[in-house]
Amino acid sequence: MKKMNMTGIIAAMTIAAATMAVPTMAQGQITEAQAKQIALENAGLKEEEVTFVRSHIDYDDGVMEYEVEFYAGNMEYDYDIDAMTGALRSMDQDCEFYAQAAGNAAAAKAPTSGITQEQAIEIALKHAGVAKADASFIQVKPDVDDGMQQFDVEFHVGMTEYNYDIDASTGRIVDFDADIDD
Repeated sequence: MKKMNMTGIIAAMTIAAATMAVPTMAQGQITEAQAKQIALENAGLKEEEVTFVRSHIDYDDGVMEYEVEFYAGNMEYDYDIDAMTGALRSMDQDCEFYAQAAGNAAAAKAPTSGITQEQAIEIALKHAGVAKADASFIQVKPDVDDGMQQFDVEFHVGMTEYNYDIDASTGRIVDFDADIDD
């Protein structure tokens, strides 16, 4: 009798562990397709313009979220989307395989024309859809990454931290992300 009870307990524990390991669809939860659509709309892209790398549901800090990753051209997009509300929890956009403009490396490190630090701040704020008056802790510093001179721009709006890498020669956004501070 004890042997049968122990077998039943082990079977119940195995089923319970398997159930807990895989997130299940909760009432009111958005679907994976809806999460993809939210990410695409935020990026300003259509599904036929991108290649999805992955999208799946996961937990982060106890919050169920969809992780959505896709490429469009040489840009990689990563999104974390709250599975219950559809709110963006974080997003990241990276320029992959950046091709340096023709010329020597010394010219790339010291462009004769380009944007100012103030223009880099304005580019980042405009992209984020944030007014300068609403941003706090605005920090900008020049940097060289992979032979490209750029400005690293960081600012906060409420609980969200924004980070941008902006090409100092062209003003093009090379990389950005927004994370909710928790």
